Amino acid sequence: MKSPAERPDAHSPLLSRLTGSFTPIYLTILSIIQAVALAELAKVVADGYAQFTPVQWALVLLTFLILIIIWNHVTTDAIAWVWVPDLRDSVIPFLLGAFELYQAHAIVAGLTPWLFGMFVGALLAVLEFFHVGRKVRLEADDPEALRIFRRRSWSDLMQGIVGMILFFALGVVSVATGGVGTLFPWVAVLLTGLWLGAYLLRSTLYWRALVALARSGRLPPETPLSRLVGMPV
Repeated sequence: MKSPAERPDAHSPLLSRLTGSFTPIYLTILSIIQAVALAELAKVVADGYAQFTPVQWALVLLTFLILIIIWNHVTTDAIAWVWVPDLRDSVIPFLLGAFELYQAHAIVAGLTPWLFGMFVGALLAVLEFFHVGRKVRLEADDPEALRIFRRRSWSDLMQGIVGMILFFALGVVSVATGGVGTLFPWVAVLLTGLWLGAYLLRSTLYWRALVALARSGRLPPETPLSRLVGMPV
């Protein structure tokens, strides 16, 4: 990203203050919200663990994984890219926090509310794609880093759309079956775990590729596996 001094049309001191505060403030807010969500998840578990079914314990693990994925995903973007924040940047962490708190309490409410919560989470991922993608395209000046970001973000968009369809369908089936049975709940847990795992894998490979680019100035060669996951490996 260009520094203020490299932008002849920029009011450098002001622009430096606006962009320089983005990462620390954003990560501070996110850290507080993540801590609240984690504490609430712990409270839900402490209050109801004696009555939890195996499926509910699986939902606890998946919800904890969601906290990790959100932290990892947002942190890598906030560190790698810097832009002048607007109202949407203030709203995003609180929307994510509300989603996390809902998922924690939906563990007790049952599988159906939790699956529809995942539908909302996939929708938030799609909205995040459009917002962050626009900001990065406006600010980025490293073509290789931008190419990596675009590969990850487009695959994130596709996964978000697939997730919306998947979780809405699973929620409808759960309503139709009453969320009971021996097979369906575990199928839903497995599909959710695979969906979240794909997100975590791409975020990890994305950060590894950025670090490799920063250290050596070049990316690893493409392989069939890298084309499959949409990221260098």
